[in-house]
Amino acid sequence: RALKEGLEFRRQAKTLPPDRIGAVNSVGFDNPSARRMWFFNRYSKGTQRGYGVSVSELDAERRETTRLVAGQAWYDETKAGWMFKDGREMTFSTETGELTASVPFEEKFKASYREDPQLMLLIDRRATDLSFHELGRLRDYFEPTGNPKGVPYAVRYFQLIATTLGPLIVIAIAIPFSVTGVRVNPAVGVSKSIGLFLLYYVMANLASSLATKEIVEPDVAAWLPNIGMTALATWLFARLR
Repeated sequence: RALKEGLEFRRQAKTLPPDRIGAVNSVGFDNPSARRMWFFNRYSKGTQRGYGVSVSELDAERRETTRLVAGQAWYDETKAGWMFKDGREMTFSTETGELTASVPFEEKFKASYREDPQLMLLIDRRATDLSFHELGRLRDYFEPTGNPKGVPYAVRYFQLIATTLGPLIVIAIAIPFSVTGVRVNPAVGVSKSIGLFLLYYVMANLASSLATKEIVEPDVAAWLPNIGMTALATWLFARLR
């Protein structure tokens, strides 16, 4: 995927301005542990900068205390913080919500802001499009708050772990088929294979649905299809006796 994105960035660089290269529109990020909410009108992967930035700081009751808006913002790895450019810092009364102060600035550095822009860009992406490492990051991000949006990522994360046993299960199911004899019509074997695939597909979707509805835990949901296929393999072996 990184290679594909790199080639796409090169193509875009020929026709688009730098801030439009690899642009992702409407990026939002909630950091409940730090009580901050972020929003970018646009974030460019090419320049590694956000444009049209708004960061709200909240109190313990999730009421806005300050808001920082800027034309641009980027994470400075050298200083380990966020730099904001061409913006304004506003202060609000938590009781009334009224604006009490508004101070413009050309540049402002926030050392206490440590949010990772790469994590921000993962939010709302399809679980199937993410790597194992990225799924792990999102799982760690959503898990402390119990946000249901994190369930598909957690299920996918554990599914990738569970699929490591997939080849063994396939072999276990294939052995009973292989000893049924050569006189069996090949179409029968094909139909059985298709049936097993559909069965696994239904079980995987059912398990994911149960996890999304919080009926079972994501790790349990990920293992349910493999458990079901293992039980089937055991039953097929028992029939050979």
